[in-house]
Amino acid sequence: MPNYETVIKDIPPVTVAGIRRTVPTYAEVGALFAELSTRVGTAEIGGPPLAIWHDEGYRERDVDGEALWPLKKPFPSQDGIAVYELAGGLVAATVHHGTYATLTDAYTATLQWIEENGLTVTGPPREIYLYCSRPIRQDDPSYVTEVQFPVLRK
Repeated sequence: MPNYETVIKDIPPVTVAGIRRTVPTYAEVGALFAELSTRVGTAEIGGPPLAIWHDEGYRERDVDGEALWPLKKPFPSQDGIAVYELAGGLVAATVHHGTYATLTDAYTATLQWIEENGLTVTGPPREIYLYCSRPIRQDDPSYVTEVQFPVLRK
């Protein structure tokens, strides 16, 4: 497993537009991003995309995923797209350099760090896609993804 550095960050709340659905696998959240991008429009996007995984723990199939785009300014929710303020607060954050296939290494390292540092996970994990090429390829080693877990000090 790569050597990861996990840090505590206090992140601000952010207004997002999102589509949440059960997808067959984690990789298939890309279809939600494609739909969201088409319907929101790039002029409204205010930062890198992110995903939230709402299931408790890892799942092999039928994953409760949410694709999100930060917005420059809010607009009314519309058919299938929720616009809301994603909570800020303390997160344990780890940056992963590499393919999506090895992203689980960052999750393992972050959860281990959280336990070793006496923190409690308080919400579902987030993935912020800091760099990825188009079209998306699961095996592209140049990708940069930040894994975040909302946490609370015990």
